[in-house]
Amino acid sequence: MQGFITYFIRYIERIPTIKGLIKRLNDDFILKLNCGILVSDSTPSEAAYSRLVTKRSESDILEKSFDMIDGDMPIVEALKIL
Repeated sequence: MQGFITYFIRYIERIPTIKGLIKRLNDDFILKLNCGILVSDSTPSEAAYSRLVTKRSESDILEKSFDMIDGDMPIVEALKIL
């Protein structure tokens, strides 16, 4: 679930790449904590995000989720549905 939340954060924070997201999570421990990742936990790798996107693309849940965020639904409500 943490990878899914951080993937949303990447979209919201307009971080262009997965590599940029990983760097930001490593540099900003408050963001890491807000995403549900303990400071002592390792940040998900690029491979982990690749697997996440592959699994989610098969079920098109990411596309539906981003559509909810782009619409009138706040991010918190969209994540509760998922």
